[in-house]
Amino acid sequence: MPASSTTIKDLEQKLERTEEALRDSESRYQHLVARTHGLICTHDLDGVLLSVNPAATEILGYEAAEMVGHDLREFLPAPAREKFGDFLEAIRVNDADKGTLVITAKDGRLKIFQYHNVKMQGPTGDYVLGYAYDVTELKELQEKLEELTVTDDLTGLYNRRGFMSRSEDRMRMARRVGEGLFLIFADVDGLKKINDAFGHACGSQVINETAEILRDSCRQTDVISRWGGDEFLILLGRVTAGGPEVVTQRFETKIAEFNKRSGRPYKLSLSLGVVPVDTSSDDSLESIIAQADERMYAKKRNRLS
Repeated sequence: MPASSTTIKDLEQKLERTEEALRDSESRYQHLVARTHGLICTHDLDGVLLSVNPAATEILGYEAAEMVGHDLREFLPAPAREKFGDFLEAIRVNDADKGTLVITAKDGRLKIFQYHNVKMQGPTGDYVLGYAYDVTELKELQEKLEELTVTDDLTGLYNRRGFMSRSEDRMRMARRVGEGLFLIFADVDGLKKINDAFGHACGSQVINETAEILRDSCRQTDVISRWGGDEFLILLGRVTAGGPEVVTQRFETKIAEFNKRSGRPYKLSLSLGVVPVDTSSDDSLESIIAQADERMYAKKRNRLS
């Protein structure tokens, strides 16, 4: 019947249009995968790579054949490799996962990616479709900005904010392992007189010279800061049997050596206040700093009297 003939023809045309739309959609998808600047890959639920897009090979420096068929673990640094099982388990359980992942490029550089993975159903079983974008430069910039916010402009030591943050972390760690710490409050003697006699540029030079002496006298694990003006704070950890006196004596020795060879029209000297940090107590860092400050000024008064 004519009606039936028309219906079949309409259905055939509709089917043809649908197939054409699917072909266009697939073409657009392939174009997107090929042209996107992000990393797109698929891997099975055991982590074996099934496909990678051109951006992945360009960013990481591998040929596609060097990646496809290989376990994703091969491209991860050791710490991430050890946790990769958790990464796969999150996909299996939640059908999706997102976060950051560090991948080792072919030239050995570590690249940081922000990723979003989704578990997909395929004709031969489930697989993972992953999209990631390179945030290495962004992370490096964030670290540099963070460093600027905790660093003293003049000396390169920690500033007040940096000292508080780093020292509180250090104290928490010491409390866990029962480690003893010492806090030293150091003040440059006579800086105002130096500024008045020789100018503020000379005063800034004195601050820098003092910072260098403190830095050379301490270890990398010690937290050294310019607290403000002519004041410095040092948090000492894992002090040897000689106690903090070993370090303060080192300060005095290096200052004496500096004064002997510098040829400056002034003598560099420091007043020091030393306080043991009882990591078994709940004393705040602020209260410990106040104690060290009091001891420093007591020594300064004795020196000047």
